[in-house]
Amino acid sequence: MKKICLILAVMLALLSTAALAGTFSKSTTAPSTNLIEYLAATTDKGLMIARDGFWNRGSGQTFKHSEDYNMSAITFVGKIHGDDEPGPYNLPSGAVVDMRVLKDATGADDVLDTEIANDTFDVGGQSIALGEYITFTFSSPIGPLDANTLHGVELWFTSEAVGHKFLLARNDVIDPDQYPNGGTIFMGGYGDPDDFPSMNQTDNNNDAWFYVQGTEVSAVDDWMMFD
Repeated sequence: MKKICLILAVMLALLSTAALAGTFSKSTTAPSTNLIEYLAATTDKGLMIARDGFWNRGSGQTFKHSEDYNMSAITFVGKIHGDDEPGPYNLPSGAVVDMRVLKDATGADDVLDTEIANDTFDVGGQSIALGEYITFTFSSPIGPLDANTLHGVELWFTSEAVGHKFLLARNDVIDPDQYPNGGTIFMGGYGDPDDFPSMNQTDNNNDAWFYVQGTEVSAVDDWMMFD
């Protein structure tokens, strides 16, 4: 009996560990509920996520909110490179995206300096087409994240392989700034794996199209008052 209990305990531990990975999903429509911050841009260029033996590029987006909040998911919009890569991007079996959650820990200079969480997402066998809304739902909500403090996410593949590449849509309007509370994160095109996460917010104008979903902490507190 003790042996059976031990086996069950090990199996439960393995299942618990496996469940830590986040969930990847796609939709033809933008998220509309529990929106914390977002930018639905009107024009677009590409923001590359790649680790295919030629390109090594992690990318992402920063954002800031006026209230403390928990972040449950973030959505981006698929993009294609152009006539030479008409898409969709068909990701090979075994492809996994690593997402790092970053913060300006000093809270004073809007410069990312600390990694506070990370999650992985199985995207093997998925396709990412132009205009698709691709959502990364965290294994558990990240937070609480401080109000009026710069946070961000940066994405990259966990391994190098042919086909480990896709593009996200980003705004190409330079003036005025379409999303004043953040900017794109960009790791160099031939970057070294040791450079990830780069935390390199390079452009406050060419923001990604993005939708952060979650719950303001004040809203949770208010609900608990009536529990």
